[in-house]
Amino acid sequence: MPVVDGFEMCGKIKSDKTLKDTPVILLTTLSDLEDIIRGLNVKADCYVTKPWNEEFLISKIEEILTKKTEQKSKKAGKGLEFIFAGKRHRVTSNRQQMLNLLLSTYENAVLQNRELIKAQESLEELNDDLEKNLHELGVSEERFRSLVRTIPDIVYRIDVNGQFTFINNAIERLGYAPEELIGQHFSTIIVPDAVEGISRNKLLPKYAGKTTGDKSSPKLFDERRTGDRMTIGLEVQLVLKNRERLTPALMELIGDEFLDIEVNSAGMYHINPTSQEATIIGTVGVIRDITYRKELEENLLRARDELEIKVEQRTLELRKTNEALEREIVKRTKVQEELQELFDKLKQSTSQLMQSEKMSAIGTLVAGVAHEMNNPMMGILNFAEYCRKYTDGEDRRYPVLESIERETKRCIKIMKNLLTFSRLEKKGDETYQKISFDVIIDRVTGLLSHRIDNENVLLKRHVAEGDREIWMEPGSMQQLLLNYISNALDAVKETRKKEVTVEVLPGKEFIEVKISDTGCGIEPVNLQRIYDPFFTTKPTGQGTGLGLSVSQSIIEKHGGNVHVASDPGVGTTFEILFPIDKRGGDVS
Repeated sequence: MPVVDGFEMCGKIKSDKTLKDTPVILLTTLSDLEDIIRGLNVKADCYVTKPWNEEFLISKIEEILTKKTEQKSKKAGKGLEFIFAGKRHRVTSNRQQMLNLLLSTYENAVLQNRELIKAQESLEELNDDLEKNLHELGVSEERFRSLVRTIPDIVYRIDVNGQFTFINNAIERLGYAPEELIGQHFSTIIVPDAVEGISRNKLLPKYAGKTTGDKSSPKLFDERRTGDRMTIGLEVQLVLKNRERLTPALMELIGDEFLDIEVNSAGMYHINPTSQEATIIGTVGVIRDITYRKELEENLLRARDELEIKVEQRTLELRKTNEALEREIVKRTKVQEELQELFDKLKQSTSQLMQSEKMSAIGTLVAGVAHEMNNPMMGILNFAEYCRKYTDGEDRRYPVLESIERETKRCIKIMKNLLTFSRLEKKGDETYQKISFDVIIDRVTGLLSHRIDNENVLLKRHVAEGDREIWMEPGSMQQLLLNYISNALDAVKETRKKEVTVEVLPGKEFIEVKISDTGCGIEPVNLQRIYDPFFTTKPTGQGTGLGLSVSQSIIEKHGGNVHVASDPGVGTTFEILFPIDKRGGDVS
């Protein structure tokens, strides 16, 4: 209580006239016998010692309330005097109160004694379990030590100061005895130059105030991090001792006083059961000899470098070989193209020669026929003219004689054209002459008149005023127009509108010859090939594919050029330009 203790409070309650019959139970630790005397002096009804049992306290309250009812009519005695611990005490409580208080005190003592006995029995059981666990732990630790001693890798444990507390027998292979390292700092066996790179005390101050991630954090031999962090793959060199104790194979391999090793370690922590805080108590780790691995790595690196050099050399050789092959391929391709070009020219020349020979033979035949036909025709013409001369104009036979004379003259004209054409094909060395295109067109239309009439084609002919003569080979030019007009007649053969137009448009330096038709036209895919030798869109047997090719040669021979425009389904127009005052040459 903040002002008075329990005894004083009880005394005040019992000395108060209105409250003196109120039962008072003292809750106390009962650490001194004087507490009992004080309780009697203040007339307390009962003692309950701390720590109390709730059920026991309730039962005491019920018991006191029952007894108070029975004692209301009794008066207090004169009191009792006694000496305790050299002091005289006087108790004014009645005998019943004293007895109740003493009995409750004894009852509390008995109850606590029972609890103490139970606690002692539980403690003895815990001690037995602890001894058993300690024995099992000792056996397990001994088994662990025996197992660790047989492991070929070096297993160690160091405390928070970096001193060895355990190391297995594998360290003997390096010339050390395990017992001589116990209590020694781990740096004892590390090459001095490497200590600064792996010592916690020397390395961590360099990282003060810096943030490092898992990959960039330094690897320490003395692990002092959180429970989920470890040192993995720390490579360092150990100092060898007593080299005479090392195996010959190891001596031959290392060849010096140091040994390459790899350390894998983790911190050991004590977990506070209350706060669950982890406290570092040391480090456990494994040291593995990586001398063989290092040698293999060096051999692999050396082999890789040698391989890279060989690959580079081989690549250079292959590159040179490839370049030589590429040059050879280019050279051979060029030769092949030249051979193909020569072959094409030879093929074209052969075809032209064959065509020329064929046309020459035809010309010879035509010339012979024309000569043979010319004499009878001249005879018929003379007889017709003679008869018409001496026939009256009113005679019904007069028109017949005129018709015979007219048709005979037409036949003679055709034979003359055939003779002109045959001389070109037969000789092949026709000389240039200055002739008008109007004359050439007359000859060609005369040769094609029968076909034009039979196929019902409308041939439009337009020669502009000022038509001028140009230098040409008449036979070649006649063959040129014959080819173009014949192709135009073929184009309109299957169309409803059958029109072919031949125009001659003279200029200052050039004269233009335009041949147009309303035929089927030429597809764009074929337009670029119409001058190729043997290319034709006509059915098999109806064309040689040489007409336009020969025509182009004639145009180039006369120093001209040609342009074609075609719209499929509408028609085609060929525009040919010839120089007026030149016998040949290029025309832009």
